[in-house]
Amino acid sequence: MAKAKRKTVRTQSARSPIPNWALKGWTEFRKGLGAQPFSLGEVSAFLFAIAPASWKRSTRSLAFRLLSWARAQGEIVPCDDLNWLLRKHARRLTSGRFVPEHADILRLQVRTRCPEKYVLVDLERGDVWQGSEKSWKAANDGAKREVSEILKRPKGRAV
Repeated sequence: MAKAKRKTVRTQSARSPIPNWALKGWTEFRKGLGAQPFSLGEVSAFLFAIAPASWKRSTRSLAFRLLSWARAQGEIVPCDDLNWLLRKHARRLTSGRFVPEHADILRLQVRTRCPEKYVLVDLERGDVWQGSEKSWKAANDGAKREVSEILKRPKGRAV
């Protein structure tokens, strides 16, 4: 009689498979996330809580392999130096960086007596908007030039 094969998913390294219980745990972990960024430590802690006794000491390395596998599959993207996002809840900016997308539409308000001094830049599409008395309007070339000059200045240096 043939032995039943132990089901695992092979990662890039053939000698370090990811066990099924960890993949099921990864699925549960993803369901509870939403658009929140998460870290290697959070995945490791989650795996530790569901791991069989023989795996308790190696959940951090398993979490690392699992995140590497998920990134290769295109399921997650880096959010910053330490955190990750599920791809379906992320937006890619023109710089290539990913940021979380919220489920609800958020309202950003500016309370001022001089709305023309404010400029808004959409980092996803590259649109530039300037404040006006009633709302935001497309910024003219002069406002765009001013923003560019301000960003080129050394930090902490005023006019």
